[in-house]
This record gives sequence, structure tokens and C-alpha cells, in this order.
Amino acid sequence: MRLITDEQIAALNITPQQCVEWACLSLLSKPEADLPPKTWQHFPGDVFINTMPCVVPSINRYAVKMVTRHPGQNPALKSTIMLVDMSNGDTLACMDGVWITAWRTGAVEALAGKTFVRDFSHASFGFVGLGNMAHT
Repeated sequence: MRLITDEQIAALNITPQQCVEWACLSLLSKPEADLPPKTWQHFPGDVFINTMPCVVPSINRYAVKMVTRHPGQNPALKSTIMLVDMSNGDTLACMDGVWITAWRTGAVEALAGKTFVRDFSHASFGFVGLGNMAHT
């Protein structure tokens, strides 16, 4: 199993344009995937865990993303992604999901704008968000 840190992912210098392309491909391939409902667990002290499973038979993989929030945590939301080989159950990677989640969110928002805004190149946008989500 490979452990992939947020710093290693950021060091790949993935461009925002690449993130938008990947988001588009991901949305187009959604019919091939099984995305069961995510589960939320709330705990005392304004703590939560959000678990999101996904199965993609066409690439023989499944994954689980876990998002957590704890008071005082920086960034406010953290996530971890575990990728598994469906054929044998081997965990292939455990990845820090902070960079991936922030940039995937920004890419999907940009893609939505390009898809639904009539004159995207001349449009003005306002963004509301916290921390990593806002700057992407």
C-alpha cells in the first residue's frame, strides 16, 4: 500500500485546467460507477465524520473517502481516501484528500459555470466558502 501525502499531491503541480478536465471525465463516467449514499455521524462537540463509498467496476477499483471536522482543526475539513483493488481486496493507496477535495470542488464549480452560464467568458462571479474550498 502506498501512503500519499497532501504535500506529494500538491508537488505534482496539477493545473486548474487539468482538474476541470478530470472533473468533466468523472461526471461523464458516473453511469459506470456505483455511489451509495454517504453516511454522516455526528458526535458531541461539533465533530462529524462523513463516509463516501464508490465502486467503479470498469477499472476494477473501489474507494472510500472519509471527511472529518473537529473544532480547531486546520483546515476545517480534512479528508482521507482509500483506494482498493476489487479483484483481491488489496489496499492500493491511502491518500490525504485535502488537496484533492478542494480542487475537485473548485473544478466542478468551474465546470458548472462553463456549462450553465450563457456568456461565461464575460460573466462575473462571487464565491462564498471557507479555507481551501474558497481559494480553489
